[in-house]
Parts: sequence; structure tokens; C-alpha cells
Amino acid sequence: PMPALSQDHWWKPVVPPGLTEDRWVRASEIRPSTVEGRRITHHALAMLQQEEDDAEREALAQASGIAAGLLMEWAVGKQGEVMRENSGKLMKAGSNIIFDIHYSSAGEEITDSVELGLYFYPKGQEPAHRQVLSLWMGIEGGPRNLLIPPNTVMSTEQFHVLKQNGRIENFQAHMHLRGKGMQMTAITPDGQTQVISRVSDFNFNWHNNYVYADHAAPLLPK
Repeated sequence: PMPALSQDHWWKPVVPPGLTEDRWVRASEIRPSTVEGRRITHHALAMLQQEEDDAEREALAQASGIAAGLLMEWAVGKQGEVMRENSGKLMKAGSNIIFDIHYSSAGEEITDSVELGLYFYPKGQEPAHRQVLSLWMGIEGGPRNLLIPPNTVMSTEQFHVLKQNGRIENFQAHMHLRGKGMQMTAITPDGQTQVISRVSDFNFNWHNNYVYADHAAPLLPK
């Protein structure tokens, strides 16, 4: 239950899904379990905690406590996710799901929980491509850099270097009420730049995830 007049709360339970063998996720959805719960749920993240065979990914897991990145996220207006054909996210036996749920006050007492639905490939069927979340970046200089004086416009940027060739699957702008726009630009090794996606009129009520059509998904070099 969320007390009526309390400030924001972050709930971070660790849930073992009980997998005794590795399974590939074909689709997933996370959402508040009740209509009233949508009034107090700012966002909900489900992250995988598991050991990795890949040395680089395991090093990231040791540093952050999280391996394989984000499993699924809910924000206002967002729907579930179906993986591209012959691709999926790998959940290993003995893995845990770490939730990060942000509740805010609505002025009355509301009880809610968050539901996570996972749809697996049939046992023994392994997709050719593993999907991971590699672009997870915050404000340059940290949250303290996001101090916006009244009646002003401020922009910030952050960079991620691809360590191998990759295909960008989707783009989702995620900001709060004062956010106006977000853009993703590719800078190729020859110094050229290309705008990949842009949301120029952001609305907090619609955290849409834009999934590229198969023929349009950007292919980028390391």
C-alpha cells in the first residue's frame, strides 16, 4: 500500500523465477496490476541477475550487480515487447529478477503490485540472435547537472561506443514532465553523423517505444 500523503517510494524486491534450465524469452510485458495502480506507478523496471559466460558481460555484472541488462520496463503509455523473429533474451537457470518500482503519492491510499508476463520459445528452440540492452545512459555529469532555471532551455548529451557491429532494434525517449525532446545520432568511424531517431514533442503520458521495421533497423559498425 502507498500511504496517502507520503513522498515518492522506490520498491526493489528480488524475485527468483524458479528456472531450472536456460530459457529464451520471445516476448514480455510488465504493468501495474490494477487500473488504480496506474495513478501511483511512475515506472517499473525488471532486470536480470545471472552469471554470464562472456567475460566482458560478466565483468559488467560484477561491477553493477546486474547482468544481461534490462528485461522489461513499464512507463506511462508503454506496451509490451515482442522480439524480432529469430531473436530473444536469454534467462539462465537460477537467475533472479530485480524489480525497481517507483511509486508516487495520489493523495489517497492505493494498494497495487506490478505484474510481469514472460513468453518463452519452446524448450530446445534457440534463436540465432541474443538481444541485450547496451545503451543505458544517464545525464552527462550526473543528476546534479540537470538544474534548469526558470524560463530557460537546457540540453545535455551522452555517448556510447559500440564494441562490436550491431543492429539498433528500437528507440524510446524517457523523460519527466519538463522534458521536451530526445534524439539518437550515430557517429561513424569516418566522422560522419546520422540522426537515427528523434522525438521533438515529448509527452510524459506516452512513453512510446519505436521499433524499427526489419528493412529500416540501423546497422552500425563497431
